[in-house]
Amino acid sequence: MLTWAREKGFYNYFMARPRATYPDPTKIGKRTVGTPATTVIIDHQTDLIANFVEDFGHTIWFEDMLDELNRYTDENKTHFDIIASMGMTELADEELGSIVPVKVIKQDETNVQQKVGYYTDERGYKRWGVIPG
Repeated sequence: MLTWAREKGFYNYFMARPRATYPDPTKIGKRTVGTPATTVIIDHQTDLIANFVEDFGHTIWFEDMLDELNRYTDENKTHFDIIASMGMTELADEELGSIVPVKVIKQDETNVQQKVGYYTDERGYKRWGVIPG
């Protein structure tokens, strides 16, 4: 998938490897994607999942997720795809939790108001959208 994303120009949309997954967070080299499945990282993910379930377990309504959460063990961790993706999500949440979103406004954009509503197109069909000028 990463090769396809590079070829199509979508690689920059993938999240970089979280700092918590590096042995030494001060020595982060080239931008990499993904996380190695080491024991330390899996234990960290398990702790993050446990904290999430403790705080927000009442909001989980997906039965397959609840089933995997009940059956998950460290010895049999290779058969739990939902738990693995939940762990990656929690790592991403930990990484991005301190970032405040801001709206980026391009300098060359003009703040032009466009009229939106129903109009009749050139073929006589009634349409909804930006009214052609």
